[in-house]
Amino acid sequence: MKGRGRNKGVSTPTGVVLLIAVAVLLAAAVAALTLELSDTVDEEARAGVNIEEGSYNLTVSVVTLDNSDYVLIRGADGLNVYETPASGVSPGEPVGDRDVFLNGTSTRVRLGSGGNAASGKLAVVGVIGPAPEGVTEDGGLTSNDPPDTAVETVVREYEYDLS
Repeated sequence: MKGRGRNKGVSTPTGVVLLIAVAVLLAAAVAALTLELSDTVDEEARAGVNIEEGSYNLTVSVVTLDNSDYVLIRGADGLNVYETPASGVSPGEPVGDRDVFLNGTSTRVRLGSGGNAASGKLAVVGVIGPAPEGVTEDGGLTSNDPPDTAVETVVREYEYDLS
């Protein structure tokens, strides 16, 4: 009869400590897995833009950057920049194959064809991340390529026919 009392389970305080330790280890494992997965999920860039087509010109205005750090206008080959506070192309210059850089809400750029008929398709790209290298104070670019760490999303495509 004396042997029966000795085969009891772990004491209550020891059991509670063991349960807490298991819960903490499980929580740490779940947190580590969740944080690791969140680094690999890319968030899409969002921005609001307004595009107005006039006689031989387009005006692209940034309404909101939402979660984007800046926007780029791509594919405006054959157009010239006529008016801009922050752009990768100086006023009066043809866009060519360069991006036009807009870095803030309420910034806008007027693109035109100099009184000549022009048509094409441009894309406004929202970018999350650091600006391209060589952005000058007036918004000019010495490099068209955003850094590899940037997340780019086309937020609006626009077909224009300036005639």
